[in-house]
Amino acid sequence: MKLASDSNCKIIASIHETKSTPKAEEIITMVEENASQGDVVKFCSAVSNHQDALQIFEAANSLVGKDSKHSIMGLGNGGDWVRLHAPVLEQEIVYATMMNNFRLSDKGLINVRDLRDAWALWNTNRRYSSLINRDNSSPKNCPLDYALAIQRLPPKKGLDLVR
Repeated sequence: MKLASDSNCKIIASIHETKSTPKAEEIITMVEENASQGDVVKFCSAVSNHQDALQIFEAANSLVGKDSKHSIMGLGNGGDWVRLHAPVLEQEIVYATMMNNFRLSDKGLINVRDLRDAWALWNTNRRYSSLINRDNSSPKNCPLDYALAIQRLPPKKGLDLVR
């Protein structure tokens, strides 16, 4: 971590649960216990049903107001709920896609345009900046054709999306 910090790089401690979604309390514990492993803790789980999606959402909601830099998400139907509600759930990073397929939500994904539209509906005091993979290549092991991460920046009146 020191080498990354000295190089002005940030580390994402990434936890992927591919078999089943843990209970909300277990997700919270994983995020809290791994906080020292990176600048941001990312938790991503396969979502099999709406109960799984609710566990992820409940964990994200329980972390609101805590001194925690995290990003919680799911892949599967309902996995996009936290992504859509990221401004009020205080998510540090949100992954979105540049794809524009009709059934993205079945995969737990959301495209940038729809995410911006959803966030425009929120009356928040958070500012977001988008970090787009500009060379049109997909990061290794990324299931998306193009990747987008939205990072929370210091508070500012209203919602401000910056390209």
